[in-house]
Amino acid sequence: MRLLFDSKTTMTTTDKRLASEDVFGCLAGLILDLDAAKGVEFDASNKVLSWNNQVIGARAQAFKPNPIGRSDPSAGIPTRLDPATSSGEHTTIQFNRQELINDDEAAFDHLIQGNGYTWLAVIAVYEQTSPVKNTHAFFGNLRNTSAFEGQGTGGHYEGFWGVVHDDRHVYAGTRNGIDFERNGPNNPEVLSETVLEKNRLYVVAGRMGAGTGEVKLEVFVNTAEAERSAMVPINPQANPSKMAVGQERDATDHPGCESFEGELARLLIYERPLSDDELSEAMLQLCETYHVRRL
Repeated sequence: MRLLFDSKTTMTTTDKRLASEDVFGCLAGLILDLDAAKGVEFDASNKVLSWNNQVIGARAQAFKPNPIGRSDPSAGIPTRLDPATSSGEHTTIQFNRQELINDDEAAFDHLIQGNGYTWLAVIAVYEQTSPVKNTHAFFGNLRNTSAFEGQGTGGHYEGFWGVVHDDRHVYAGTRNGIDFERNGPNNPEVLSETVLEKNRLYVVAGRMGAGTGEVKLEVFVNTAEAERSAMVPINPQANPSKMAVGQERDATDHPGCESFEGELARLLIYERPLSDDELSEAMLQLCETYHVRRL
């Protein structure tokens, strides 16, 4: 095993700020920074053993493979790609219907209970082949309503997620747990106008407003101009589950079935909606850092 960057043992308080700010100037409310070039533990075959959050002191730290529910435990482990073999000449983590899970059941619950959120991801998509139509999630913390060997927790799969459709539109989704209706008023599917080209890096983002009552949910591709939006009611009792990268939840009942095929270079999550100016600066900096052509 080779350790590229161990934030817990090598970073000082000053380094904590620089870990994200070297690329990303806005840190207020940042609770997750997964950077494929830092904090990745992997074995001799580049299989990822742990992807570690660069935000020191954040509640969710390590994201690791979970073999539960798979007949071949190794089949669910993503691969680290170096710049020479990745889609965008940057280090990425390649997911082929695979996942990494953080074991904290409630680290991100408050984001859909009224705090609001902003997420940004640098991704490249492949052809999507997982069997559930239009549900190829590159991250999500949906509640484990169903789980391996009857260990589900009930509810209506509440949580939030970033998803790629079969035709490679991307959507930002929030499920508030009031009911299960797909793409209904409590589970809006905010779909981009842009179709992502295969094997090309994009910066995609989702933003959900803070407050009570109804708030706005938006999706963005490469710029801070929202491509589409919808309103969603806040449910303070919503109870999501563990955060997964590469699929919609810790889906031990059907691993790989609502999963992403492609690469992730960066995933950031804020526990608040960034302002328009902050989001614009974030999108610009990420596009420049990862040499993403703005639309």
